[in-house]
Amino acid sequence: MILKTFKIFIALFICTALLSCEKDFLEKKPDKALLIPTALKDFRTLLDNELVLNVVPALGVISGDEYFLTDALFTSLSGLERNAYSWNKEIYDAGSQLNDWNYPYQQIFYANAALEGLDKAGRESESASQWDIMKGSALFYRGHAFYQLASLFASPYPANAPNDRGIPLRLSADISLKNRQGIS
Repeated sequence: MILKTFKIFIALFICTALLSCEKDFLEKKPDKALLIPTALKDFRTLLDNELVLNVVPALGVISGDEYFLTDALFTSLSGLERNAYSWNKEIYDAGSQLNDWNYPYQQIFYANAALEGLDKAGRESESASQWDIMKGSALFYRGHAFYQLASLFASPYPANAPNDRGIPLRLSADISLKNRQGIS
């Protein structure tokens, strides 16, 4: 009896939840002004985000030969770190977080958003030096992130040049655009 009442309650709850939503609820777009900065100080704030832009992938250091680990320290590492340190063929475990891939693309997104915003804002004479510094910073951050990605995930150039596509080049903050052919 209790199970039957519970099932009826769940069914009524689901029906109420489905019928209470507006039909165009999922079609509404968020206000783009809330997501994209518009003033030079907003772009400076975006490019000063040290928690995002000053992170570098760790795989190159973990898999390097500059140090040796004791057995106790080795067993304390995560599966990804153990695989990288011992140069296993498959470094990533199923379902593991790909931070060495994700963080550089987050940096690229920030840099692209700043570059697009700076282009829309225009280079005015009274703030031309600030505009130049911010554009240079954004180009540097994007280039550095591409370099980090290519160093870790792309084959060396002569290895398989005609067939290897390298890494995706994201040159726009629009996440709905398809990737361009990558570099190697």
